[in-house]
Amino acid sequence: KTFQGHTESVRSLAVIGAGETFLSCSDDKKVKLWEASSGKCLTSFLGHGDAINEVAVLPFQPRWKFDVPARVFRAVGAGA
Repeated sequence: KTFQGHTESVRSLAVIGAGETFLSCSDDKKVKLWEASSGKCLTSFLGHGDAINEVAVLPFQPRWKFDVPARVFRAVGAGA
């Protein structure tokens, strides 16, 4: 299946939970949340100043510390 939405090369994917949704990141400076079954982009996370090389899904930790610049988005809602 082909997912349409990013305008530049996709660098990384991260499956969420049982695989119903996943995240992608791209050289277009966007992270997108996708519905796997339909291929629909559910939302885009904007505000990055440069290409995004990697995306990951981790349990939320309020005191994360990063050695490199990072942006953390906390999902809110059903299943989050």
